Amino acid sequence: MVPMLFTVKDACELHPMALEYSMSDQVENLSDVIGASSATARGFFDKNYVTKGMETLLSQGLRRLGGKSDQAVFELK
Repeated sequence: MVPMLFTVKDACELHPMALEYSMSDQVENLSDVIGASSATARGFFDKNYVTKGMETLLSQGLRRLGGKSDQAVFELK
């Protein structure tokens, strides 16, 4: 039996703040994180770090949406 491939919508959990227009706890300047507590810095990194796989997915997905790629299926690991 072939395992079912999930759509991005089914495989990912959207962070509640992702749809917020105004994110009050957003770091707008990296200098605000420099010298901050390790918890603050870790929180920033957890929210903002883009893995190589995420970078590929975003890049290829945007290429597809822009009509510059025919690849329509992305297998996430």
